[in-house]
Parts: sequence; C-alpha cells; structure tokens
Amino acid sequence: MPPDGDARFPPIDPKVWREISRESGARGPGDKADFAFIEYERAWPGQERPVRSPAPTLTEEKSCPD
Repeated sequence: MPPDGDARFPPIDPKVWREISRESGARGPGDKADFAFIEYERAWPGQERPVRSPAPTLTEEKSCPD
C-alpha cells in the first residue's frame, strides 16, 4: 500500500542512529495501516549514550539594573 505523494525519508542508518523508544498505535476507523512513534538518538561508538553536561543551576540571585 504506497502512500499518496512523493515525499520519502531516507532509511535510518543504525551506525548513526539508535532507537531508544517505540510506541505502537493501531489504525483508526478510516486508516489503512497501523503506525508507530519511534524516538532515536545519535549513536556514539564505544558508549551507550553520549556524556552530557548537567543543566546549569542558578546558585545566587542577581538583580538587574533598571
């Protein structure tokens, strides 16, 4: 069942992208196919996930001049 239109998304390269979550959904009454929401993150060779710095925190209040 090809979709209407000509837009195509290139195949996802598992060497570059890693699937981290998938939520499957069932077709609705007017649909012809099931679907899935898939979340990817960039794959980093040699690590499970990239090391990310924690978000900065506000340690003191500073007033702004008027």
